Amino acid sequence: MAVPILSREDVELIVPNCKVFSSSLHGGQKLVFPCLISDVKCAIKFILINNEDSNGEEEEFSNSEEIINRAKRELSIMRRVSSPNIIKLGDIDLTQIDYKGQALIYYSEEWIDGNDVGSILKESRVMSIIDTLKLVRDITKAIDCIWNEGNVHRDIKPQNIMRKTIDNTYVLLDLGIAFDIKDVSLTSIGCIVGTRTYVSPEQLDLKNKRSIDFRSDLFSLGVVMYQALTGKHPFYEKGMTEPEIFTKILTETPMAPMELDSNIPSGVNEIVMRLLNKRPYARYKKCSILIDDIEAIIRALEV
Repeated sequence: MAVPILSREDVELIVPNCKVFSSSLHGGQKLVFPCLISDVKCAIKFILINNEDSNGEEEEFSNSEEIINRAKRELSIMRRVSSPNIIKLGDIDLTQIDYKGQALIYYSEEWIDGNDVGSILKESRVMSIIDTLKLVRDITKAIDCIWNEGNVHRDIKPQNIMRKTIDNTYVLLDLGIAFDIKDVSLTSIGCIVGTRTYVSPEQLDLKNKRSIDFRSDLFSLGVVMYQALTGKHPFYEKGMTEPEIFTKILTETPMAPMELDSNIPSGVNEIVMRLLNKRPYARYKKCSILIDDIEAIIRALEV
């Protein structure tokens, strides 16, 4: 989907008492402006809802009504969850406007000073073992919090994880395609939702879409963990087609991280490979068990 066409001057006209303090950012189909409102930093996100230029991806959200409903679901989840590891809503609630021929919706979120994990890996290729474990621990807490409300995030990837500058806490972003297992209005139509290189095997099973649970998010987190430790994606190589990616996700077991880097402890290696198991029941039956395993390794490594 296309993103809105807006300048900082446009935003300052649309949003009362707003001062844009930095360049806009693109986050998926959202145009994001870092803003100051009453001297408080926030991120104001704009989404185009009269867009007809769908590229075939995420067709589940290709019409205006569903785009609005999707945003409402995202904000509803954000209101219900409370975790230092999940992005928080700002003071601007979902607002719909027409501006310069564009039908738009916008709302605000907290502003996080930091870097997304995608940018961190692009710069450094890998993360330290301790930092990777803390990332996985923090995002597992976020996944657990979301699941306790009956939702699956469905888009865990490096670009959706921020590391705060102030305390190195990791925060999960973008609940835009989170799946509410209780919402019967979400039909199981024939499209794959999520970032193609991070989907779980069960996300590719369109006939059983409603059977996915938090363990699907754990698989995607396992992909991120593998990348952070090794600098390599467990299933994707440049130039691969979408069917080739999906075949590897469904059928191939990646090389163990400790075979790529002998400095990776066996306990860490076991966690990664368990998260990447094709069978959901062979991963972790509770997020709390994974968190306990990670914290035990962190304590041992920090001695």
